[in-house]
Amino acid sequence: GGAAAAAYTINQSCRFNLADAAKLTASSFGTPTSTKIKSCSFWFKRSLVDDSENPYLFHWDTSASGQMYFETTGKLIISDQNVDVLKTNRVFRDPTAWTHVLFLVDTSQATAADMYTLYINGVEETSFATDNRASISQDSTTKWGGAVAAVIAGRATSGATFDGYLADVVLLDGTVGTVGSFGKTDDYGAFVPVNPSALTFGDNGFHLDFANSSALGNDVSGNDNDWTVANLAANDQVLDSPTDVLDNSIGNYCTFNPLRMGSGTLSEGNLKYTTVETVSSVCGTHPIFPGMKVRFEFYPAGDSDNFDNHIGIIEVDKVAGADMGNNVPRGGTVALDAYDLNPAVAGGSKGVRYVRNNTYSSVLADCDPGDTIGVYFDNSAGTLKFTIEDGALVSAATGIDTTKTWVVVHCSASTSSYTGASINFGQLDYEEDSVDTTYKDLATHNYPAPAILDPSAHVQATIYTGTGT
Repeated sequence: GGAAAAAYTINQSCRFNLADAAKLTASSFGTPTSTKIKSCSFWFKRSLVDDSENPYLFHWDTSASGQMYFETTGKLIISDQNVDVLKTNRVFRDPTAWTHVLFLVDTSQATAADMYTLYINGVEETSFATDNRASISQDSTTKWGGAVAAVIAGRATSGATFDGYLADVVLLDGTVGTVGSFGKTDDYGAFVPVNPSALTFGDNGFHLDFANSSALGNDVSGNDNDWTVANLAANDQVLDSPTDVLDNSIGNYCTFNPLRMGSGTLSEGNLKYTTVETVSSVCGTHPIFPGMKVRFEFYPAGDSDNFDNHIGIIEVDKVAGADMGNNVPRGGTVALDAYDLNPAVAGGSKGVRYVRNNTYSSVLADCDPGDTIGVYFDNSAGTLKFTIEDGALVSAATGIDTTKTWVVVHCSASTSSYTGASINFGQLDYEEDSVDTTYKDLATHNYPAPAILDPSAHVQATIYTGTGT
């Protein structure tokens, strides 16, 4: 997507980190407006996409549960009254995209298929691996939004924590919402949110917009159905959002990509990489197209010469199918023509050097443990520059092919367990001030708007029925 701003904007999201067991809890809700009718709407962006613990999005009641969680395959399962009502055929394994979910419950309906309906990005889901709607009795009491305890981004017992981002979480109690209550299709064919504040929330309804970083469980519906924060901090409010706002730096931000990674573990919303291997690499999610100028910050790991950090760029076409367990930026067994900075915080090679295909420059600038490395890549001039702790720009590489599309790549080459380097594309507060504001965050609001409004108008297949003449 490009910088096509939505009329209603979601200005932040909440980051949930599996390692922290981060979640929101409610000990109990009161008597609901309805025991049969609910609407649940929210946006999510997954970080860990191969979780073996079936990460939960919602868990209502522990005795007769209403649940929504991802199967290890990536399929979405929705349960109510201890029945797995629906399981999608579709899998949700994209760590680059925001997805909207609308789940409607109305057990007063006589037709089973009308009791539970699911919409993904504004389109009703009709293909299910499991469909047990017929096993739910008409007029039965749903556990969703009932007078029970509840958890968001986890379950009542330990484990199964959701790892990723959530935004604009809404529950309506006693109202069957419509797709138009929560979103619409814009001029580019994308599903975008609409303002839910005027909806009828009912007694147990809530709206979590995550706007208050000191109270991330704050309900802004007017009901004050606030949630208790567990293992979340103020910096878990991030600018990553399903909507683009250029002036406010709101958009879908780049992170490290778990689908383009060697051995290791990503955490903190895919912004931190840890591995016990001596050599392993991970790429970013967002492409850097010709003409783009991007800036990001890199926070090297370690405090000794055991930690050999590398951060740079690599051609996107050379990443597909590559063994990211090899020493990709420096060449190693797969020379993939990366342009790479090597900040060493200690030892005889202390300082930042430039590396290309395993050839090192002399030290270009000194750096110390805890220093912030500002990285500036200009894909119009073909240059890679950097800063250390708010210092001046230092040139590392020139002559980079500006007709190519690139992605960020980070390599660890430590001689001991790698404690983890972190990266920030602007979704968090920067440590440094920008030394050149023509370089932008690597996020969708800084991409050019698509030249074609609705691609389906140009590539949609049209079927004609012959007349036989």
